[in-house]
Amino acid sequence: MQVFISWSGEQTRELGYALKLFLDTAFAGHVSTFLSDADIAPGERFLAAINSGLDDAELGILLVTHTNQRSPWLLFEAGALASKTTAGSVIPILVDVDRAELDPPLSQFQNVIGTSRDSLVKLCARILNESTTAPGETAHRILFEQAWPALHDAVERAKQWERSSATPRRDVNEMLEEILLSVNSLVLRKAPESAFDLGWQPPSSRVRNNTFTLRPGDEIEHEQFGHGRVSEVTGEGSKAVAHVTFDLAGFKKILVKIAPIRVIER
Repeated sequence: MQVFISWSGEQTRELGYALKLFLDTAFAGHVSTFLSDADIAPGERFLAAINSGLDDAELGILLVTHTNQRSPWLLFEAGALASKTTAGSVIPILVDVDRAELDPPLSQFQNVIGTSRDSLVKLCARILNESTTAPGETAHRILFEQAWPALHDAVERAKQWERSSATPRRDVNEMLEEILLSVNSLVLRKAPESAFDLGWQPPSSRVRNNTFTLRPGDEIEHEQFGHGRVSEVTGEGSKAVAHVTFDLAGFKKILVKIAPIRVIER
């Protein structure tokens, strides 16, 4: 029997190796496993090897975490495996995500809990029943008991990896503003040094654009967006950003230092 092990992200890389070793040990090498990180040789065409592994697989095991359950690679491999039979050839192993938290389409597959010995016994029972070359039930049970502790420890390490390595989700508006600043910084770098004062500026409730200051409540005229009113100014110095609602263009964030604007006389 050929088993395809699907993983995505550093959190499940080591766990993939642990699962491969577990299956090799529990079935005495009579069950073949495919793990992309281990079974694709240097120089081999990656996608071709993946497709070959998917084609040969009779069962797919997905290592699913809270952060990778929407991974395009994981979903692609799950879809390819699921299309092979109507009986269902995909088994997700849940690492740090509860069954109630599992999103579609992976939630449609009957899953097992990675830290649950009983769950892994059931997974192995299916492989044992469907494999024509697996060892006898008694031999398998002895080998399972030998292999299980190492796999359980690997799942626990993967769970701890998530707690220690995950970063909190960032606000979307904050990320968009950072992208805006980064892009406009490239413009500043390409401009002649004499065009802008790139030195440090002390914190202030007002920001300076060459010869004038800008503050909330100011009305401005933008060469492209037209008339607008400033609602907020964030950042300092050359990174100051004005939040402006324009009459025709709507809400925009503009980098004050290089924006083609003028303040309408107060």
